[in-house]
Amino acid sequence: MKSIALGVSLLLVWPVSAPCQTTYSFGGGLNVARTVPTGYSFYHGSTTQGFALQASLGRSHSRRLGWRLDVFASQFQLTLPTDFAGVLCQSNPSPGTCCGICPTRTANGLVGVIGVAMNQLVNVTPAAFPVGMYLMWGAETDYMYQHPDVRALRLGASVGGGLTLPVAGHFHAFVEARYHHFVDAITPTSLLPVTVGLRM
Repeated sequence: MKSIALGVSLLLVWPVSAPCQTTYSFGGGLNVARTVPTGYSFYHGSTTQGFALQASLGRSHSRRLGWRLDVFASQFQLTLPTDFAGVLCQSNPSPGTCCGICPTRTANGLVGVIGVAMNQLVNVTPAAFPVGMYLMWGAETDYMYQHPDVRALRLGASVGGGLTLPVAGHFHAFVEARYHHFVDAITPTSLLPVTVGLRM
């Protein structure tokens, strides 16, 4: 009877006494240069790589699960065709010549985004593995502090993953890719930064 009581007590206490760990991480990197829709099916805009910065506070509540709060910033160049005109098609147009509905003017401008994201983390590899792998997803609030047309507060969601490698003591190097989707129709509607940094 005493052993059963002891077993039940351990089961009740175990979730509370499960090991928890707070982590801090800092990283920087580049965005993946991409084409972006413009509302015209035949023409697209584009973004440059720019830069991306990220600082995070994480907390594990089991060996596999945890949460992480991220503050991030990114800046890149956005190029969009803005004006279109009808152009007659020649019988033998030279290479690169546009005919039909063609863009006549292109707008270029910097886009800057800052955001705060709350994420659920799942460690995929066991703790004994030297190289760690994790997945994450969450909700975020983003603000475009610089844009050719508008400054806007936006809601969003993100999903991503990363790899970690121990370097010394409690320090781990990481590389992470993360897809951010902004919930509205302002171009750009998404962002894909790849960051490298240090976690402690």
